[in-house]
Amino acid sequence: MPVSSSVTEGKVSIRLSKSFTFNDHADFRKAALSHPPGTKFEIDFADIENIDSASIGMLLLLRTSAGGEMADISLVNCKPNILKLFKMCQFGDLFRLG
Repeated sequence: MPVSSSVTEGKVSIRLSKSFTFNDHADFRKAALSHPPGTKFEIDFADIENIDSASIGMLLLLRTSAGGEMADISLVNCKPNILKLFKMCQFGDLFRLG
């Protein structure tokens, strides 16, 4: 399964593996969008080399469902190419990047 999640101390940790593309949207939706607004999220990109535009949309949808401007979402363990893309998209204004 390319998406796994766990809940610890009120924070949902989602680990992505291999890819993060449109093909992963059902698993990501199941792992991320079933939590109420105000839930803290940490999305782990350690194993991700590439993402597509659908994954950008999934992250924005997560932000909306997690409370919009009040959302607490960290995108962690990003490889340099992924971090560069997130910075170009100005995701540093929407998420915590690392």
